[in-house]
Amino acid sequence: MHTLHPVHLASLFVFLALISIFDTYHHSNTIPDTFNAAFFLSVGSLFYFPTIFLFPITWISIAVLQKGDNWRLLFIPLVGFAVPWFIAGSVYYLNDMLPQLFSVVQENIHTANINIINTLSFQILSGLFIFLAVLGSSSILSRYDVKKISSRKYFIIFYWMVAFLVVSILFSRSVGIEAIILLAIPFSYFIAHFFIFAKNRFWPELLFYLFLGTIATVMIIG
Repeated sequence: MHTLHPVHLASLFVFLALISIFDTYHHSNTIPDTFNAAFFLSVGSLFYFPTIFLFPITWISIAVLQKGDNWRLLFIPLVGFAVPWFIAGSVYYLNDMLPQLFSVVQENIHTANINIINTLSFQILSGLFIFLAVLGSSSILSRYDVKKISSRKYFIIFYWMVAFLVVSILFSRSVGIEAIILLAIPFSYFIAHFFIFAKNRFWPELLFYLFLGTIATVMIIG
């Protein structure tokens, strides 16, 4: 549970990508933020290759958040995503290690994932986290019509993010339970919504303290 996994580093860049994506809403010049979003996702994929499955979110954000109908925007994510990999490839090439880079990529695509954080404590915490996220998602959907337009659009992006990650977990051999770290980003917003807007305070507070207690227990004995 205390092991640093590449997905932890990738999650930081996914978070930065989401900030850039949300910054495109109602902005006149969305090219820099669109480029940055793809760039951050690309950097994340250098640490944890399955991050690449989130790349389509950059195109979805153009359709959902951005007003412009400039078709050239569709190429900006490709450029942003290519830059980090081009730099990495150049470094490997200059050090006569380009075949090793291809080998690493091929291994990430075809090799079954080995979950170094696949412990019982992690699974228990993940199960509770997913349960709370489902409650949060239900809370959001029940109040969706009264939300601000911006909030609705942001949650659409989060739901697409969850969809891509779940599909990658189900159908990609290179993605395992560690992907819960990336799912934690949208799940955190879902859970926060549940705790803030719940009408009956008893059960949310009980679940909140149970969640904190589980985290503390895992950190101590995990």
